[in-house]
Amino acid sequence: MLGNDLTDLYLAAWNAADETKRATLLRQVFTSDGRYIDPLTEAHGVADISVMIGRARAPFAAARFQRSGDMQAHHDFLRFSWEWRTEDSASVVRGTDVAQQLNGRFQLMVGFFDQLPAARQSTEGLHAVV
Repeated sequence: MLGNDLTDLYLAAWNAADETKRATLLRQVFTSDGRYIDPLTEAHGVADISVMIGRARAPFAAARFQRSGDMQAHHDFLRFSWEWRTEDSASVVRGTDVAQQLNGRFQLMVGFFDQLPAARQSTEGLHAVV
């Protein structure tokens, strides 16, 4: 699968409120032993990643993830930036993810927070947001 398609499915999984739909999308995106890591959490395998996403979405169920800017790729790595926006289009969090691919799926996704809400300018404070 091409990087843009994979990235779009990954963000669709973050936007999926339904756990079954989210898990289906994640199985298309990650290898069976896929890992997700950011400053707040680490998840191993599709089921764990799906649970992690569900917990992160819970306080802001109507918020939507969207890619911001172009994706860049070389070798088996890709990088893209994203925004998590509320219904009124206010940006909750902005970040950049770097992924390592294996056989057309993500094997490892590493997330970085680029911009946090003004009231929460540390990753410790982000626990209250995500």
